[in-house]
Formats: sequence, structure tokens, C-alpha cells
Amino acid sequence: MLQLLASKMSGMSLRSKIMLLAWGPFFLSVFYAYHYFIDLTSQRTETRLTAQVIELQNTLEGITLQLGRERGTSLGFVGSAGAQLTDQLKEARSETDARIERWNQAINRNGLKLSKDTQTRIHELLDPVLLQRDQWRGRVDALDASTTLQDYSRANRVGLDAMALLVNEISQRDMLDAARSMLIISEAAEAAGQERALVSHLIAKGSGDATQARHLREVHDQLQLLRH
Repeated sequence: MLQLLASKMSGMSLRSKIMLLAWGPFFLSVFYAYHYFIDLTSQRTETRLTAQVIELQNTLEGITLQLGRERGTSLGFVGSAGAQLTDQLKEARSETDARIERWNQAINRNGLKLSKDTQTRIHELLDPVLLQRDQWRGRVDALDASTTLQDYSRANRVGLDAMALLVNEISQRDMLDAARSMLIISEAAEAAGQERALVSHLIAKGSGDATQARHLREVHDQLQLLRH
């Protein structure tokens, strides 16, 4: 580089050489300052994105946990033929709705750094499923639990898939590892929730069929796999 500079300067007038030597350090400092500013801005944007992703992941995890609680309470309610858990079911539904509202506000707020593609895919995954919850609840109120476990578990499966999309937005290695660990814990919590819901339903009903027993074994095996 010095040889190239010397070659360029060999054809300059004395005045031009003096001007270059006088202003060269200034322009060099401006160059480095510009690139430092760009790098700093990029780091700040990345840090802000990571913080938003973690916040959204926590909010979405709150929904999956609450849907799990509502699922278990619904199955217990139907299993008791509506004789038990009426107040608890009402409270569970109210809390689920509140958490979904907080999620909608968070994912739709201005200044979100998520890629448009990720936002679109999350909406396409979650919105249609969560909008069906009045139908699930209607069947539960009619004491029909034939699809209750499937309805709530599918919603939580979609929620976990949406969490995975969020995690993929993180590029900071340490935070990415932490977010992935959190996702694995959420998977385990969902498997445990399904197991508890099935057991609760069977206890409240006082009996079960072969399909329910098989499902319980499958959920138990999945939970054991996640634990190891």
C-alpha cells in the first residue's frame, strides 16, 4: 500500500503532496470513524432484536403454559360431567384471553425488528388456530371432550413452532444457545402438561379407553425422551 501511495505521489506537484500529507490523517480518521459508527449501529440493532425476540418468546411461552392449564381444567370439567371446576375453568379462559391479547399487542407493535417474513409466517401459523378457541370451549361446555386434548395440544404445537421461528432470528451465539435451551424446556413442559391433562381427565371420569391409554404412553415416552 505504501508503494502504491509513493507511486501516486511521484507525479504530484509539491503543493499537492503537502496537501495530501496535511489532510491524509484527517480523512483516514474519518474513514475509521465511519466504519466504527456502522459497526456500532449494527451491534445495537442486533442487541435490540435479540431483546425483542426473548421478550416475544417469553410472552408466547406464557400462552402455551396457560393453554395447557385451560386444557387440563377443561378435561377435568368434562370428566366430572360439569360438576367440578366450573369457576376454575372460567378463570383459566379469562387468563388465556388476556395473555393472547398481550401477545397480539407485542407482535404487532411499531419498531419491531423481526424480519417481515418471520412475522408473516408466525401470523399464518398462530392466528387461525387461536381464533378457533371459542369452538373448543363450546364443545367443552357441551361436555364433549372428544377433541379437547387434540385442539389445545395442536395450538401449543403451533405455538412452539412459532417460538422456533423467533429463535432463528437470533445471531448472537450465547443468546441463541440460551433461547434454544428455553425452547427445549417449553417442549418438555408441553409434554408434561399433556400427560397431566390425560391423567386428570381419567381420574375425573373414573375410566378410560384403549386410545386414551395409548396416547398417555406416547406422551410419557416423549417426555422421557426430552428429559434425556
